[in-house]
Amino acid sequence: MTEGYLKKNNYGRYSVSKHTELTCGAQVEVKTVHGWLPMRLEHDGIDYYFVGNGLSFYPRKVYVRHP
Repeated sequence: MTEGYLKKNNYGRYSVSKHTELTCGAQVEVKTVHGWLPMRLEHDGIDYYFVGNGLSFYPRKVYVRHP
């Protein structure tokens, strides 16, 4: 499991660490004030966004964990 803040790398993809790059369909958990929220990373043709439990948003500074 890898935990950390999402950062956009030089290829325009989000990564949690130097060795964990996330692409479309990646299952992650996003840390919220209410606990960890399971979400999936998707791409709309322009940028990546998170989808899960009826929510969707474009990542800014979020803490995630990836199996």
